[in-house]
Amino acid sequence: MGNTNTTIKGLAADIAGTTDICKVVADLSDTWAASYLLPEEEILYSLQSVRQEFSFTNRALIKVTAETSTTTKKLVERLEYKSHRIEDVKFQSTGVVDRDCELKLKVGSESFSIDIARDQEVEVKGFYKALVLLGHQQEENEQQWELARQAVSTAADTVKISGTGRESLNQQSDDTLAWMQAQYTRTHPHSYKEIVVSRVVDEEPAKWLLESNYFWAEYISRVVQLSAKSKRPSRRGSPKKIDEKLQRRIIWSVSMGKMSAAKVKDKLQLTCSLSTVQRAIRSVDWLKYKKYVEFGYEEGGKRIAS
Repeated sequence: MGNTNTTIKGLAADIAGTTDICKVVADLSDTWAASYLLPEEEILYSLQSVRQEFSFTNRALIKVTAETSTTTKKLVERLEYKSHRIEDVKFQSTGVVDRDCELKLKVGSESFSIDIARDQEVEVKGFYKALVLLGHQQEENEQQWELARQAVSTAADTVKISGTGRESLNQQSDDTLAWMQAQYTRTHPHSYKEIVVSRVVDEEPAKWLLESNYFWAEYISRVVQLSAKSKRPSRRGSPKKIDEKLQRRIIWSVSMGKMSAAKVKDKLQLTCSLSTVQRAIRSVDWLKYKKYVEFGYEEGGKRIAS
């Protein structure tokens, strides 16, 4: 059935001419690259079309390409940030009649041009900033590594001139090697997660990132379901309608353990019992909503300025 759906989607994309136009993947567990992650690696951002996918993890760009839009045969390529510099990052916005914007970048020796659906332009602007910052950090790390190498070279010349004894020289060599290894590890990190997530939220919060709608549907369904079984069911059947700003604050506060069930009940003016609210809170996977903080939200659900 999955292969049939892939074929149908591919044919539809061919007809519409959208085979290579990517969209932001809302559920990162559904990405093609999810099957090829290394231990402690996680996908932070993913762009996917019918024929190809670009998944940016905390340590690499994983590109997955299908030979055609209707095949399930795919090629997986991996470019580690540790050994591949990100350079020449460019963003081309949409014109009046354009149906896609474009993100261009160079990773190592390979150049990429990614077409992205017009309606997701705002989200991609935030990611463009993240890639620029990642490239800047890589450049700074390389400069620090080069300075470390020059320092060791200068120190080696000094030792030769001073005519230090053999035992002392061996000890200095060991110390120098250990120091160089430490410097290399510091300037060539495996993970760049903090850099990527620091600017991925733009002026308008990305829906795929905040997931407030997904959360609210989940939470309301739990309250309604539990209220139906409660001795004191809610007369209204669901929490009152509140604005997104308050939603974010409640989600952040509860996910960080800073808001009690009683406070939630009061904030939402729930008429069901407190125990019902407590069970609803316990039944929600709050861990996944902590990405509010990781992706640019500080205490109180207020967005950190770009």
